[in-house]
Amino acid sequence: MNGLFKGHKDAVVEFEWFNSLCVSGDRSGGLALWDINSPNAILTKQAHNAAVAKICMHSDGANQNVVLTSG
Repeated sequence: MNGLFKGHKDAVVEFEWFNSLCVSGDRSGGLALWDINSPNAILTKQAHNAAVAKICMHSDGANQNVVLTSG
C-alpha cells in the first residue's frame, strides 16, 4: 500500500492516537505503531486472526508509559 499507512497489508479499519503516537489496525488483524512526525511505522505486528475492531491507548500518568489494547 502506498502513502499513509503503508505499514499495512489490508485496509485500515480502526485507529487511536495519544500525543504523537498513533496505532492503526487493519482488516486482516495487523497493527502498526506510528510517530505522527514520521511517515514510517515504528512497529508492525500481525496481532489478530480477524479485523481489528477496537484500539485503546492511555497513559499510566506519573511515568508516562502508554498502555495499548486491541481486539
